[in-house]
Amino acid sequence: MSAASAPVSGRPGHYRRKSRRVSQDLFECIEANPFMAEDKVQFIFRQIAQAVGYLHANNVVHRDIKDENIVIADDLTVRLVDFGTAAYIPTTRATYFDAFEGTLRYAAPEILRNETYRGPEQDVWSLGVLLYTIAFSSPPFPDEEHVLSGRFARPRFRRSEGLMDLIEKMLVVDLGKRVTIEGVLKHPWVKGEGGLEAIPDET
Repeated sequence: MSAASAPVSGRPGHYRRKSRRVSQDLFECIEANPFMAEDKVQFIFRQIAQAVGYLHANNVVHRDIKDENIVIADDLTVRLVDFGTAAYIPTTRATYFDAFEGTLRYAAPEILRNETYRGPEQDVWSLGVLLYTIAFSSPPFPDEEHVLSGRFARPRFRRSEGLMDLIEKMLVVDLGKRVTIEGVLKHPWVKGEGGLEAIPDET
């Protein structure tokens, strides 16, 4: 499979570049631009979520969503790449995936428990890890124990309530309560509704 992208809307105009586009992976971008402005985070993540939504709508799961598998140009347009682990979504429980594919840091708790899995829910978990990583320039979970419990670090760096709400909805251990990719795309923060006001620091 080739790289996936989706139509891009709402691009922050002041990030447009007139020069030749230069691409790097998102891991490199995060390292070079720690704690980037939230409108940039939103613009980047929305494109990734749209690409994953396109895959799921066509019954395909990626299974290795991570910063190193996102190519980002200097105008902040992105492509989801590396489809070596991609597969069609199983249609019956008997055909659920039983082998881990992907990157441990982005793996959902049910995968760490060696449970069979369907795929879309695990892609959403990986998206949650990715969004946190873009927003805070570090992974949400320091170890496997925290992944299994769903307890992620809450940095003092200020981000909006909408962003934190979306992360919390994606990083839910209970599969039945974890938001779907459709829910991600309809979330007010992804759609740019409600503003990007930062949450107050805890005292």
